[in-house]
Amino acid sequence: MNEHLIDTNVLAYAFDTENAEKRAVAKNLILQSMKKGGSVTLQNLTECFAVLSRHGLSASKTMKILVGMSKKFKVHTPEISSFEYATELVYLYKIDFWDAMIAAVMLQNAILTVYTENTKDFRKIPGIMVINPFLASSAPNV
Repeated sequence: MNEHLIDTNVLAYAFDTENAEKRAVAKNLILQSMKKGGSVTLQNLTECFAVLSRHGLSASKTMKILVGMSKKFKVHTPEISSFEYATELVYLYKIDFWDAMIAAVMLQNAILTVYTENTKDFRKIPGIMVINPFLASSAPNV
């Protein structure tokens, strides 16, 4: 199986107390992914820390959750070449810089599938398959 990436929004939905359906889907996908070689970027973890902290989780609880995840996922970190690649992706495909950074790290590490609700920018990048796990027609199967 090809390595895949779990995007920030999926990580955050696993702790969403207002949307039980998305929380269940996200938790299931994350658990499956941790068992089958899923990955995240360092950026996904830092973004998720910011989101969870803004939504009421304490910094210590958020840190504990994300450090735990970082031990179960393969975590990819950007290089200066990732920044350069991301700026090229922004220019070529007119996408958000932060999504471009994640895409650059993905492509540099031969990760060709991303599970995300944010399909708009990732779909523009050739070589990346985008799966929205919250759509019934895209039921996660990692």
